[in-house]
Amino acid sequence: MLPSFKNILYCTMIGPNSPYIFKHALALSELSGGKIHIIHVMEALSPRQEELVEHFVSRSLIEQLHKNDVEEAKERLKKRLIALCPSEDGDNISAMIASISIVSGKPTEEILKKADEIEADFIVMGATSTHSIFQKVIGNTAQNIVSQAKVPVLTVQVPEGFQLKGVSDI
Repeated sequence: MLPSFKNILYCTMIGPNSPYIFKHALALSELSGGKIHIIHVMEALSPRQEELVEHFVSRSLIEQLHKNDVEEAKERLKKRLIALCPSEDGDNISAMIASISIVSGKPTEEILKKADEIEADFIVMGATSTHSIFQKVIGNTAQNIVSQAKVPVLTVQVPEGFQLKGVSDI
């Protein structure tokens, strides 16, 4: 029996390469009939960074700014999804999307937690093409997810110079 992909977790950085990666999640959803759950993780400040910032602004202002960032990111993501719909065959993209989550934390932890929460059958995310010393020592989110996920992971390498006309930053 072939595996079914009822719940597809699409991880986005809401950047210029995101539409290319998102189209792979759409294709998988269309082929399998599965629903797409979208997650964007905003990296949280470290305790040291928080301490530094608190010297200049109040804790309540920091929390309000963070809340505004989350809401802004959600709105930006929704607008990009709506903009993508007319450029695809059919207008059923919104029906393919089960949820949109924007969370704060460590990307690997939050993505794996979301995958467990939605009982993901598949994860789709971008593959990074930079090979900095930092990434070789620390690793990157895609590598961490591939090695730690309990389900298959599709890492999408975006072609150099990719630019989708009319839509950006999904």
